[in-house]
Amino acid sequence: MRFMQVKLTQRGALYLVLLVIVMLLSSMLLSLFMQVYDTGFAVEGSSGRLPDGVGSKHGITPDQAVNSIMAFIQGRGQKPIFLTTVEASHLADVRLLVAVLKIAVPLTLLFSIALVAKPYMSYGRIVSKIMLIAAGASVLLLLELAAFAWINFSFVFRSFHLLLFPQGNFAFPADSVLITLFPESFFMQAALAVIVRAILLLAGYALFGFMMIKGWDTKH
Repeated sequence: MRFMQVKLTQRGALYLVLLVIVMLLSSMLLSLFMQVYDTGFAVEGSSGRLPDGVGSKHGITPDQAVNSIMAFIQGRGQKPIFLTTVEASHLADVRLLVAVLKIAVPLTLLFSIALVAKPYMSYGRIVSKIMLIAAGASVLLLLELAAFAWINFSFVFRSFHLLLFPQGNFAFPADSVLITLFPESFFMQAALAVIVRAILLLAGYALFGFMMIKGWDTKH
């Protein structure tokens, strides 16, 4: 489309790359944040089972166990008493990362706004076009990364945990509470939900960029 034609200088190209990085980061972090707080998804997506004897020993159902775990990592509840020491240690680390996520999400969103708002005042139409292009490029890049992760999910999942939890407290026996409640298939579904939501957020960036172009043309 003609209205999308734009010649990029070296500075413009760098700005485009920076926008792609920031858009991907902000959309993924916000999507992940929303996923972490989607307790309903966790309950529905869990296996609905507990290891033999755990439910009767602690007087809990699988759904209650999932709610207790989610409340803990979200910073709203106490450490679940039905977990082993290693499981509780891992969830404490997850809880800490979620607390960091709470800070990172608004910061990346504010940075995204600042990255666009100031240049827009002087170079509105060009900035808007670059924003629209960056949103499209971000979606394509995210789809490629998602396809790779889906094909190699076990490898990516383990690598992700090794990066975030180098102490190695994420490995549990097959009959542990966390593995029983949340098998690998649960995390595949959660990852898919995060990616789909991130793509929708990027589509929002693209729509905003299109509206900025129209707004600039109206005023000028």
